[in-house]
Amino acid sequence: MNRLSLILRWRCLRWVACAALVPVVWACNARKLVAPAGSPSQVVKNRFQQSVNRDLDLLFVVDNSLSMEPLQTKMAQRLPDFMNVLKQVEGGLPNLHVAVISTSLGAGKYPDCANDSGTFQHRADCTALHAGSTFISSVADAHSPNGRANNFDGDIADVFSCIAQLGQMGCGFEHQFASTMVALDRARNPDDPYNGGFLRPNAFLAIVMVTNEDDCSVPPDSALFDPAVMRLSDVSSEPGPLNGKPLGARQSYRCNEFGHRCRQMLPHNVSAMPTPMTDCVSAEDGVLVTVSEFVSYLRGVKATPQQVLVAALAGPTTPYVIGSVTDNLAGGGSETHPAVQHTCMLANPADPRKPE
Repeated sequence: MNRLSLILRWRCLRWVACAALVPVVWACNARKLVAPAGSPSQVVKNRFQQSVNRDLDLLFVVDNSLSMEPLQTKMAQRLPDFMNVLKQVEGGLPNLHVAVISTSLGAGKYPDCANDSGTFQHRADCTALHAGSTFISSVADAHSPNGRANNFDGDIADVFSCIAQLGQMGCGFEHQFASTMVALDRARNPDDPYNGGFLRPNAFLAIVMVTNEDDCSVPPDSALFDPAVMRLSDVSSEPGPLNGKPLGARQSYRCNEFGHRCRQMLPHNVSAMPTPMTDCVSAEDGVLVTVSEFVSYLRGVKATPQQVLVAALAGPTTPYVIGSVTDNLAGGGSETHPAVQHTCMLANPADPRKPE
């Protein structure tokens, strides 16, 4: 049945239903109205005051890897928009805590990649944030001159824009999930010198991830990023579940090959490129930090899980196509290996993320 037929049928059924109700309505109106003779013996008046929770702890997870370099200028221009939108909500700016962390959490057991350890980022040149503060705080306070107690000077949008610009010198193996969990673990400790005091028991917790690559979180003892394995034919000699397995080039594609499961086998070589991937989901086998592990963790942060909100500004999940790239090897020579093609136009490159 086409759409026009459905519309016509719905219109006919609507008028038939109305016609069927006419006698009922007529019967109701055909009787003479008589004032009721009731005499209430008691009148009770109650006043109810609605309490709205306006406390919001907002954690931004910002990708600071080299691949973010083309996006840094645009991100710097748009970061104030987050705060400006919050200013326009009903009742004005909520009671805010705003913190920023990076996606850099090292490369498993190997110390050759930047590791910010989930520490709240606050650049030294962001002098509008008061000395000793590691996150933004702006809460309603009737005793303050402008009705708010702030730990910064000037406009909150400008302060946030400053502390959220982390550059692009971070680790190329982005740990969005793991960095979030480490940062929140530290925030749950009131004595932590950087993250303590951020989480409030009754506040909503909102997590916003700003990234152009998929999560590549691994446990701290993971051998996935073994620097001794560089060529497609090399295998890992490290003990554990990856022992004897070829890991491929030491690039982000390792995160796809070991972190995704698709209808097609993710290629280890470049014999048939490009290769479209379909029906891809997160690999929940434990080589990477799994989506279910991340969700379970977040559900435990708050006594009421509905108080946790998560959003991601990232590449779309499709199209997911494996292409190829040629890189120079540290020991000399070069090799062509698989690589994920961007899902956004080249002016704003981004890789596909895991489907929800």
